[in-house]
Amino acid sequence: MRIELLNPPGEKRPPAFSQGAVAGDWVFVSGQLAWTRDGGIAGKGDIKAQSERAFEHIEQVLRMAGGGLSDVVKLTAYLVDPRHFQGYWDVRRRLFPSNAPASTTVAATALAFPEALIEIEAYAHLGKKTRFVMPSPPGGPAYSQGARAGNTIWVSGQTSQDLKEGKPQAVGDFPGQLHIALRNVNEVLKAAGAGPKDLVKINYFLTNPLYYKDLFQIRADTFKERAPGDDVASIRALALPELLVEAEAVAVVPPAKVEYINPPDVPQPFSFSQVVIADGLVYVSGQTPWDKDRKLSSPGDFEGQLAQAYRNVEACLKAAGCTFNDVAKITYYITNSTYFARSREVRARFVGESPPAITAIVVDGIGGFPELMCEVDAIAVLP
Repeated sequence: MRIELLNPPGEKRPPAFSQGAVAGDWVFVSGQLAWTRDGGIAGKGDIKAQSERAFEHIEQVLRMAGGGLSDVVKLTAYLVDPRHFQGYWDVRRRLFPSNAPASTTVAATALAFPEALIEIEAYAHLGKKTRFVMPSPPGGPAYSQGARAGNTIWVSGQTSQDLKEGKPQAVGDFPGQLHIALRNVNEVLKAAGAGPKDLVKINYFLTNPLYYKDLFQIRADTFKERAPGDDVASIRALALPELLVEAEAVAVVPPAKVEYINPPDVPQPFSFSQVVIADGLVYVSGQTPWDKDRKLSSPGDFEGQLAQAYRNVEACLKAAGCTFNDVAKITYYITNSTYFARSREVRARFVGESPPAITAIVVDGIGGFPELMCEVDAIAVLP
């Protein structure tokens, strides 16, 4: 499958990423800020103005692919202040009055520019009708619990909130909240005609790094076979202060084939898969600076750690028969905003002159290990 990279002309952006990537019917749009044409940030201090500007850029990229906002199946928004959630949701409601996509909204520690209040990424599907699963009622929060496009199902970020009434449950109880979030994921999958055995990737967002131990134990108890890939990061906050964890997911159903791979050149996982190949896409789990012997590479050296994470991604791609030329989307987390410039330099060494779509944010922590400075995942296409 060939990848077409999308870069609207005349728009100045930081180096080493494309604004979007088309792979078959899929369009992956990079995390968009409220860019001005010269690469600055518009709408300073105004969350609604910045949200609107970011959506304008998403729509601009989708139009280059022959689509539009109506083709979006999944949104992820990263804000730096949880007080701005409602302003973003108001804009989303106006732009998606019906057929609202699946959605995740979390508060990151920081974004690439200090003036930026929000970063929004989008996945869209062209050419085939999407079925939106468990959509919010008219006038509601303007998102669907899931979206099924072909054989692929994107599940919105699930918390301990009741799916019918939206009330938080298991307040103050992280294991209880995670069990409810995973149960909600399964309910959405069931409504979409799938089940937990069809999961290929889960991303977990935790509000406290102390919760990692419980997460790893629950993950081990839940996924004993055919474990999905995953990312895990600590973030600033979720939609409500009572919420401790949010889990978003993607699943692929038959007749699509799914293959789980754990390459020998990367750390052997515990209760997740390093690579999942599903319906022509390759999902690489979040890679950190551990080497294949689970020794930390370059302690205290951000560039060395990020290079090791990219080498791990490269090894995962190789196991699937791919290279960085086959990557459509990279998401990476870093633990300090001063690392952004160096992260672009390291990324350029691996992605070369044809960089994929990118989303990059600052998080509070990675994997429960304070010495980790970065995590990198990828979505590639089979050549």
